[in-house]
Amino acid sequence: MSEVRRRTDFIASCDPTIPTALLGFIPHHMTSGLPCTARAHTDATVKATQKAGLTNIRDRNKGFPSSREYNLQ
Repeated sequence: MSEVRRRTDFIASCDPTIPTALLGFIPHHMTSGLPCTARAHTDATVKATQKAGLTNIRDRNKGFPSSREYNLQ
């Protein structure tokens, strides 16, 4: 999550109203053995973007994230 914080802090320092879309990972073809982005990860990312001060956030991950848990480091 530190990478997300660095990026959102940078975007917010330029202009906090820049449209920011959050897109999760959906496996296809050669990556079919990998999980979809976890709901916990998308929730943590939304909180990080809001904490950075971004005001125009679009979470495109609703409806597909996995409930599978994995490390959010």
